[in-house]
Amino acid sequence: MAVWLLAVLLFTACGGPASQWEVCPFAKQMPKGVAFECDEAVYAPDDAVVSAKLMNIGEQGNISCGAEIYFAKLVGRTWRIVPHKDNPAFILPIYSIGPGESHEVYARTETLVAFDAGQYRIYRNVVITDDQGNQDGQIAWAEFKVVGNAGAE
Repeated sequence: MAVWLLAVLLFTACGGPASQWEVCPFAKQMPKGVAFECDEAVYAPDDAVVSAKLMNIGEQGNISCGAEIYFAKLVGRTWRIVPHKDNPAFILPIYSIGPGESHEVYARTETLVAFDAGQYRIYRNVVITDDQGNQDGQIAWAEFKVVGNAGAE
């Protein structure tokens, strides 16, 4: 009985199987005026950081976002949020990106319950504010692949 309970606790603490992770509601297209690109198209499972650039490619308005950075993995035909090992504490700054400006993003992978082979998206919640002050909350993402086995040379 104690062994079974320990196995259940370890299983739930590690986020469970990927097919049970929370679904991420990505739109079919990126928000207008926003580009988000990873510095590399392919990463290895033992890479510690995924780096990307969030860009305001619009001619008017600002993009705002917090410091939160999330990962999603394609499981079957569904994008699922990759849980963190612990509940991460994010710093509270808000970044404002004007037309033609960009913001560098560095996301650590060691906090994730899984970073194995597959198709991934790094994403952020953004607020797009037009010149009239109208705001629209969206999800901006950059796609990449993880190829190989952790620790393989």
